[in-house]
Amino acid sequence: MKLDPKILKLAKEKHSAACHNRRSAMMDKLEDLRQRVPEFAALEKSQFRLGAEIAEACLSGDPEATLAAIRPRAEAIAQRKEAILTANGLPPSGEAEIACTLCGDEGFTGGRPCSCLMSFYRDEQFKENARLFRFVSGDRRDFLPGDYSEEPNPKNRGIPDRAYMIRLLEKLETGGDIPAQSIAFTGESGMGKKFLTAFLLRRAIAAGEFCVYAPAYSLAKLFEEDRFSRSEYASDELERMKKASLLIIDELGTEQTTAYSVAALLELLDQRFSEGLTTVITTGLDEKDISVRYNPELVLRLYRQFTQYFIPLTVAEAERNNSYN
Repeated sequence: MKLDPKILKLAKEKHSAACHNRRSAMMDKLEDLRQRVPEFAALEKSQFRLGAEIAEACLSGDPEATLAAIRPRAEAIAQRKEAILTANGLPPSGEAEIACTLCGDEGFTGGRPCSCLMSFYRDEQFKENARLFRFVSGDRRDFLPGDYSEEPNPKNRGIPDRAYMIRLLEKLETGGDIPAQSIAFTGESGMGKKFLTAFLLRRAIAAGEFCVYAPAYSLAKLFEEDRFSRSEYASDELERMKKASLLIIDELGTEQTTAYSVAALLELLDQRFSEGLTTVITTGLDEKDISVRYNPELVLRLYRQFTQYFIPLTVAEAERNNSYN
């Protein structure tokens, strides 16, 4: 499984900070215990002095006799310390407990990210893609079939919108963590396209996949910044989009297009297609509008390399649109 280097770096920082916070919290609790229970502080000092005695014994000519005399005192001090720690709700060792027994809080096991680190990774993925999730959850439980009409829709071969959306969602749900083929969701401006996009993104994030969400206007801006200002940020983000297992380009047609941005988009799609990577595009443009706005090469890619799904409006959205006309 490929991981996003940017997100992995953030996840490692958060994982490290969590471990540091646990250790700091334990140190604070121990200091509080020393203030409240003077005996505990005295026992720590005794342990330190015993350590010095042990070191001296090891350097002497006959350490065994000295160590044999020290051992009972050391054991008694350790037992008393453990009793005080336990009585105050702290671990007997006096050290912060390891949160993950699989990796010992290292974050990696067998050279691969541990599940504890991947938990932070998924959290950072959700934060990175918050722009989409602010609009729709993408949660399967939030899909309401009753929002869609039961009347036959000629734009979808006469299939009623409700049945069509149920079938489509089931198909996406059983199609793996990432769809095997690239997808284009088309249709008038409504929340259906965004919900399905968020649904796919949520599944990919839950599986720990390398996925990137980019509104079309942001992508076009990155193309221009990379070209004219040689922005390191733009270059890094475009590199992520080239390599992501799942790239989502939202609302194609809302961006300000130039000959360069269209050529750059074509190059990005071609590279991803050649490497077998999945791209999902949403657009409110119909085939005629796409043909007018983009060059023939890009139009050809959109209709040959992408499985097309026309997404209908909900009954409420359709009624609202009609009231404006």
